Amino acid sequence: MEAARLDGANTRQQLFRIILPLLRPVIAVALIVRGIDAARAFDTIVIQTNGGPQSAPTTLILLIYRTTVRFGEQGLASAMSTLYLPAMLAVANVAMRMIWRPGSEQS
Repeated sequence: MEAARLDGANTRQQLFRIILPLLRPVIAVALIVRGIDAARAFDTIVIQTNGGPQSAPTTLILLIYRTTVRFGEQGLASAMSTLYLPAMLAVANVAMRMIWRPGSEQS
């Protein structure tokens, strides 16, 4: 930071060329962990609101649960949950490739 200031970089340049590139791995891990945590919000939603008023807090996990329990369609719920894992892996992979680029330098 001191070298950037001596070279005449303003605050915006320091933010986008020094601070954010150094924080990329931390941001990527935080996004992935929070994404997984948001996907696991099933128990909190069911316990507090049982799906909420007019399906407001519906998540994919809650939709799978409702498909199994309320509608009795175990096959559809199984297919939904089978597609859920690769979708979450794809989102995590995209986040890792887009955000966390160790060793890459911006010009």
